[in-house]
Amino acid sequence: KRPMEEELGDEFEITVAFKKDKWPIKVRERELIGSIKAKVAPLSGVPVENQKLMFKSLLVDSNTAVASGLKAGLKVMLIGTSKMEIQKEQLNSVIASVTPSLPPKHQSAIDPSSSVEHTKVIDKGVPEGAVVGVVGHKAHLAEQGNVIKNVYDKRGDLVRLTFKLEDNQLWIGTKAHTHKLSMAQIRNVTYEAIAGHSGYAILVLHLGQTDKSNMYYYFVPLQFCDDIKRVILS
Repeated sequence: KRPMEEELGDEFEITVAFKKDKWPIKVRERELIGSIKAKVAPLSGVPVENQKLMFKSLLVDSNTAVASGLKAGLKVMLIGTSKMEIQKEQLNSVIASVTPSLPPKHQSAIDPSSSVEHTKVIDKGVPEGAVVGVVGHKAHLAEQGNVIKNVYDKRGDLVRLTFKLEDNQLWIGTKAHTHKLSMAQIRNVTYEAIAGHSGYAILVLHLGQTDKSNMYYYFVPLQFCDDIKRVILS
């Protein structure tokens, strides 16, 4: 071994998954996470500064591979925006800025005709053990391990939302069972803040063209709603 390789320890291979792509990456035991990101960048098209690598929790750039719990055969999730996606967003922003449009009309994510039904669930209050909701802040799902726990479904039952990025699925778990929903089935994602409960929202998954096909989740922390929409629709 060369001196530098000896300092970095033994080499092993992990798999990095991004959306529908997967790449084998050779890393060394004492190699920094920041260095691993540099290897991932040319494969994924996601700049190092836009990358979030996750294994159980968010990996820290200054930590080594072995200190982060990485070992041979493990899968690491990549979350980020590629250069192509960034350029597309910038172009859309420019187009929007020069395209005349009518003032936006607010459209509630919630069907007013079923407000009584929503009120029954909201009146239960914030579920015990729910993630604290924050107003005026945006956060990434990766910070919660891609899991939002202790929210209510339409029936008022507690559920756990697990975003399985590697399988492009949303797992909706109750004490009795887990429903696995393909994210490709979700046509749109909207949300609306819950009056009287600062930091929380009703999250709506639109599976069809009518409200009857919508799935509602209550007391979802507001700071994660935009990232949930991005993850599902990207």
